[in-house]
Order: sequence, then structure tokens, then C-alpha cells
Amino acid sequence: GVKPEEAIFVGDSVEADYRGAEKAGLHALLIDRTEKQKQSDLRTIKNLKEILSQIN
Repeated sequence: GVKPEEAIFVGDSVEADYRGAEKAGLHALLIDRTEKQKQSDLRTIKNLKEILSQIN
């Protein structure tokens, strides 16, 4: 297994997915295919291909 801080959770719901992942200690990415999300504190991607660009 991996430690929570070594994992990335990708979801499409700010509260259920993104905030939930953060509360569990995971890195979170919000997939925003329509680019409607305007909250600047969120790490967002437009499609799954962009995940690699978010990995440090």
C-alpha cells in the first residue's frame, strides 16, 4: 500500500471528492471538464491526461 500523502485522488465533486480526499490526507485533484470551477484554492485538471502534469 501507499501512505495517504503519497496518493492522489481525482474526483468531480468539490465537497464529496476533493474536500473528502484532503480530510483523509490525500492529495486532491478536481476534474473540471467544463471549466466551470472558479475556486482558486483547488488543483484542477480538464481531463485525465493532465494528471501527469500534476505529479511532482
